[in-house]
This record gives sequence, C-alpha cells and structure tokens, in this order.
Amino acid sequence: MTLRFTLPHSARVSLAIFDGAGRRIREVTSGVVSQGEHAFTWDLRDESGRASGAGVYLARLEVEDAWSRGSSRNSSEGRGLGLESLARLR
Repeated sequence: MTLRFTLPHSARVSLAIFDGAGRRIREVTSGVVSQGEHAFTWDLRDESGRASGAGVYLARLEVEDAWSRGSSRNSSEGRGLGLESLARLR
C-alpha cells in the first residue's frame, strides 16, 4: 500500500500504521524529510514482519515543522500537523 504526502518545506515526520484497536503495528518512516512529494510503501506487515490480517487500519502522519518548539500534535498553535487516514484490508 502506497502512502503519499507533500511537504511545503523540510520537516521531521513520523508515519505509522495502527490497527482498529489503536495499537501501533508498524512505523513506516521517521526522521527529517525534504520539501516536495513523497511516497512510502507499507508492505502490509507488522514490526516483526508478520502479515497483517484483514481489518481496518489507520495511517497517522505527524509533521513537526521548522517553527515547532513542542508537541508535533499541537496543530492549533502552529506547532505541527497530524493527519490520519483509514484503510480497509480484505
């Protein structure tokens, strides 16, 4: 499964997959990413390499921008951005 996003400038990001119960099952990427379009692939496996079962999964992208001085989840104060997307695997 390909997860795509665009950044207006370089930023520290964390892209992770969660199961329907809210447990993190895989970190797809974490670190500084350059400005522009990006595509990361989740191979539908957990951190241990086991295939994920059928179900609903959540992809969470957290972005800490250059002006951030705190939590990357506090977008109301311009400190970062968190985006979430649902996917159903069959």
